[in-house]
Parts: sequence; structure tokens; C-alpha cells
Amino acid sequence: MALCAVLAYMFGPCIDRVALHDREVADVTIALPEGDEVPSPRAARVMIERIGGFDVAVGVLSQFGVLADDSARAISESAAAQVNVRPQPVPNDDFAVGAGIPHRSFRIEASAGTLWMTMFMCGARIYAVSAGGHGALGLQRRMMGSVRCRASASAGTVPMLVDLPADWHREESTPQRVRYVKGLDMIAVTEMDIIADDLLQKVAERATRNMGVDVQLGVRQMVPAPDGARTVWNGVVAANGDSIPFTIAIWPCHQHAVALIASIVAKLDEPSRMDLLGHVRCAPNDRMTAPHH
Repeated sequence: MALCAVLAYMFGPCIDRVALHDREVADVTIALPEGDEVPSPRAARVMIERIGGFDVAVGVLSQFGVLADDSARAISESAAAQVNVRPQPVPNDDFAVGAGIPHRSFRIEASAGTLWMTMFMCGARIYAVSAGGHGALGLQRRMMGSVRCRASASAGTVPMLVDLPADWHREESTPQRVRYVKGLDMIAVTEMDIIADDLLQKVAERATRNMGVDVQLGVRQMVPAPDGARTVWNGVVAANGDSIPFTIAIWPCHQHAVALIASIVAKLDEPSRMDLLGHVRCAPNDRMTAPHH
């Protein structure tokens, strides 16, 4: 590495020559360099700085969702906002992800160097891989070429069992978000990562922001359920001059290494809302989708 440092001083960075080693991040295997790894509360997130002694960093972020133009742009804009610039799209043929995995890439120009970011799907997750710093382009191409998706054929379905009363009907849903309705009442269930306990409040607050502008979120509480204790919040959302109560519940499905977040918006009392959410449970063994009524 001393020779590489000398060459970098004389001719520019040679960061793209550093050794890469396979790492597993959720359902993806990707070759990453060694360096100063930043601790993360999420297992599906990796950040490595000072790679090979250079001022270069790489990161892998994974989150449940569906990759599309708008979601890719939102992820890249969130990263670019940290340095007050706008991300620039990069032609897809500038990078190869694994054995031809569809992807979207962006370039973010910052004073410390260019950040390259590439997003792709594997199973039910969006992966965003980035390399930033002078000379990071070659490193980004090597990392992206090493990607292997290990998601099983059943990945992309929420690992839950649902036995709601027959008058609740499943709406058209995505594999990552399932909705049931009964008249104007609604239950929605989404898969998420198991995260540190002190981050759950932020997840609940973000969920309420998606409900509307005028939302009141109550205090956090722990409630027993058929598949273990759940972290629960009750609240009220104002819509069309009316106030509608809701409940949000988050609980882990350890056998599937994920968590579920479920919400019910219904003109029912709190015990009735909790009883209905009790009909949504972690699948016990194999990943199972919610059945259609």
C-alpha cells in the first residue's frame, strides 16, 4: 500500500486498485474494500471510510420498497442534500450491476470529490451503493460488477398470516405493502427492518406524516399480542372535517429477520382496533403472503 500511496501522490489516486472482499448485506453479496467501518444500528447498512488510507468512503444502504424513477430520485436527492447540490442522472450503460441487474445511477458533485450512487432491486429491497472521493469511479464499477442477488423465489412477500373477519377485503396491493378495507376503515401492513428500540418513535412519526397534515400521535406503549409484545401508538387524524382514530403497531418477526408495521384507521374504540390488529401475525415458519378474502 506504500507504493500505491506514492503513486497516488505523483499521478493521482489509485483507490480502484484496493482489494475487495465479499460481504453479505441482507439478500445481496457484494465485494467491498476494507477501511474504517462506521457502526450502524441497522444490519442492512454498511459505511466504510478512509479506504486504503485515502479520503474515500463507500456505503451500502438497504430498505424495503420498489425501485422506480421517483424512488431512485428521492434517495439520490436525500444524499445530495447533505452537500447542498442536485444529483445528476448517469446513463444506465455506464455501470454493470452483477449479471445484468436493472439499475439507476446518479452522480453527486461535492467539494471532497464526486459521489457515485447506483440503486437496484433484490427481492423486496432497494439497495443503494455509493463510492465518494477523488478516484472513486473505478471502485464503484468494481463493487457493482460483484453484486449477486441471493433473494429466494418467495422474497418480496410480507411474511404474515391474516385471519380478519370475512367482511374485510384485500385491496390491490404491492408485495411490500398489503391493505385491507371494510367500507371506509383500512388496515395496512408493511415489512421493515428490525431496528434499535430508540429508533421506533421516528418510524411511527414518519408513518403519521404519510396520513396527512393534521395528525395527533399519542404516547408509546407496549401491548401483548399472539406473536409477542408490540410497540403501539394511538392517535387521531383529521380528514374532511372529521376526526378518525388510528393505531400503529410495530413488532419483530425474528424467524424471518424482519419486522412488521401495521396501521388501522377506523371509527372504532381502541380495544376494537387492537383486536383487529391481533388478526395480523408473523408467519410461523415459511414466508407466507396474506390470503385473499
